[in-house]
Amino acid sequence: SSTTLIIGTKRGSLLTFDFANNVWTRCAPWTSSTSSSPSVAPQGSCMDVRPDGKFVAVGTTTGDIVIAPLSSSPSSSSQHSSLDYKTTIQSLHWITTSHLLSFHIKGVVLSWRYDDDGGGGGDDDV
Repeated sequence: SSTTLIIGTKRGSLLTFDFANNVWTRCAPWTSSTSSSPSVAPQGSCMDVRPDGKFVAVGTTTGDIVIAPLSSSPSSSSQHSSLDYKTTIQSLHWITTSHLLSFHIKGVVLSWRYDDDGGGGGDDDV
């Protein structure tokens, strides 16, 4: 088993570094925002790697969750809104490969379910 460092920037870049092989990999961006104004694009506020290491969940300042693949192949990211509750996500935690908790400001916790491929999903229980 090798140790990998994952770096996600606020604006959408996603990189991994494999310590065993001394290799950097640029992954597909976690954001697919097409906005030309940087102030409109969501900013990353936290992230958590899925237990199987295939995807990373990124929480944003607009209350969205983006599930991005940890690979260099171009792939679309899945973005899931936190219903109408648009507050910054402070923390994310994968319970299993299909169950994610999002912790928002003001003490709100949401539970999300995702398919094994990182897509699908939605709010379960609050």
